[in-house]
Amino acid sequence: MEEETLYVSIWSILIFFTVLEVASLMFGFSYLLIAGLIILLAGGKAVLIALYYQHLRHETSYLVAIPIFAFAMLIALVTISIAGIL
Repeated sequence: MEEETLYVSIWSILIFFTVLEVASLMFGFSYLLIAGLIILLAGGKAVLIALYYQHLRHETSYLVAIPIFAFAMLIALVTISIAGIL
């Protein structure tokens, strides 16, 4: 029963993040702020899904390091791409 409560709580947080993403479009913020907020919330949702629904929080640190490394590489490549270095 406790595990079901955990999954319902995580699901509720995911729904809340989705509502925030949709609501950010309705308040007339700048496009840069909206894009940053949506990317941040989507990243948070991805982390929650990976940790709880894909059970990565129970894995060894080596296995958890792989997606963290991939995400760090993604951030580095996007930063380089935006800076126009490539």
